[in-house]
Amino acid sequence: MAHPDISLGFPNEPLWIGLLERARTIPEAILNDTTLGVKISLAQLLHDVAHVRRKLREMLPSAFFEPAHDGGGGLIKASAPYIGLSTRPNYEFYVAALAILSVGGAIVRVRPISSEEENLQVLRECQVSGILTGPEQLASCQALTDLGEAQGYPLQLIPLQIPSLMSVGGADTAAELAKPQADTTGIHVNKMQTISPDRPALVIRTTGTTGGPKSAVHTRRLFYRTMPGQAGDLTLIHENLVWISGTVAIMLRVLSGSRGEILPTNPGPAAIWERLRRGGVTRLTGYSWFWERLAEHFQQHIAPLPDDDDAEGTSCRREEYIRGARGLRSALITGTPPPPWLLAFWKSAFGRVLHVGFVATELGEVALMTSSRDEYIEGALGRPFPGATVKLSEGDHGELLVKTQYLFSHYIAGPEKTRRAFDAEGYFKTGDLAHVEGDIYVFDGRIGSDIIRVGSEDVSLVRLDHELANSESIAELCTVCIPPNDGSDSPTLGILVRFHDRLSVKEVQGARDQLLLRTERRLGSMSAKLPYHIRVLGQDEEIPRTFNMKPFRRMAVRKYFAS
Repeated sequence: MAHPDISLGFPNEPLWIGLLERARTIPEAILNDTTLGVKISLAQLLHDVAHVRRKLREMLPSAFFEPAHDGGGGLIKASAPYIGLSTRPNYEFYVAALAILSVGGAIVRVRPISSEEENLQVLRECQVSGILTGPEQLASCQALTDLGEAQGYPLQLIPLQIPSLMSVGGADTAAELAKPQADTTGIHVNKMQTISPDRPALVIRTTGTTGGPKSAVHTRRLFYRTMPGQAGDLTLIHENLVWISGTVAIMLRVLSGSRGEILPTNPGPAAIWERLRRGGVTRLTGYSWFWERLAEHFQQHIAPLPDDDDAEGTSCRREEYIRGARGLRSALITGTPPPPWLLAFWKSAFGRVLHVGFVATELGEVALMTSSRDEYIEGALGRPFPGATVKLSEGDHGELLVKTQYLFSHYIAGPEKTRRAFDAEGYFKTGDLAHVEGDIYVFDGRIGSDIIRVGSEDVSLVRLDHELANSESIAELCTVCIPPNDGSDSPTLGILVRFHDRLSVKEVQGARDQLLLRTERRLGSMSAKLPYHIRVLGQDEEIPRTFNMKPFRRMAVRKYFAS
């Protein structure tokens, strides 16, 4: 059976209707990918997606597609919509992801941080039919398909070829960025080609900090929303697009017509500051760890710079970096709430507020956010974001329960896990403990990993980390709960600490003694019930962390405190 022709156009759903409208009204380049040296308009994006869409139809067996009829059909079958994706986290990802969506498919990201065995397990759970693969991932994906073949699970490897990347070149100038590139000739929405909004569109692997990793399925509704920005907006894209914040929010902002600029993944604080110094960036999002590294780099390398031009006449003024930071209209921290010093530093140094947004893989969008008008509360998550409903399991405290418009639909191969993830009213159980102060929700910690019970009192390890690490001698610190293993009922508090390399042996010993004193003062009367042990990290030792740089406490216990 011949595959349906690309001339059928894109599916009749909000994603493609809105994208085509914006491609017609915004002819200039909207995405500047510095990793590939290309500037892409929405029209060019659609042409590239159309080309890859055609290749998907050609290379996947026709049995995977519905038959075309009366101008409709021709999409991948709803019974097996999942298609693997392995690309660099840049423009390649945008094209590949949209191409999969354009045939009615659901994206399953092959994660570079996972082993072949884990990736194959996820692909098998999803019954993936093939993997759309970028040039740099061909070798690793070939090994993955070979492993699948050896285990009786064949996978089709589909090389990603993008027309606009086949002739990369030209000067990197503002004029080039503003020049219209491709028009929308031949691109249209096929009104007969409809897709249910409840159909799977994206599978995202959870971190597995509690209860093990799960594959959460989001429906096509997730891609229906628009995220319009202000005139002149420019989002700096620097994170690996495996995760929900990058995969959806940033991508949808660009598709909604806001400009984006892609830097290499995790380029480091120096590169971020240099880009801010050049000006024009208005939106920047990152985990607390990212913002902490930015602040430390500023304090160590930028704050000492002169206000005036240096003796050589080159421009390296501190004011240029400050001006770049002040140009951020949106500076957002996602993941774990930051330590108190970070918010205070950003406000005093730049006169700007770092906002905190609460997200989770299953939620699909920011559910709570802090406001510039609020007084500081340590651990504050803010108020419910428009479209989100939030409550606590015990009224004014307990587990954080959330509903959003774009909540995930289910876990792959886990109907019982899906059922347990919701309460009787359909709220998602986040696994995070919180309380309310006024109308502000405040984070207390992750159930099962961030709370240690001492007698009848619960101690937040997140806050304990912040308090004990508040020293110029400490580079990083993480507390953990070591389960009792001697027949007693009392756990032990483990303290992992790294002191700054600049300290002498004598200074390290003094810093360790100070840490002991701070721990004693913090625990107070609880110290009699809660023994503790300090473990100083060696030069080559690391605190285990999740993808968003949260301490992976369970793994830290196994690695450094196993009996």
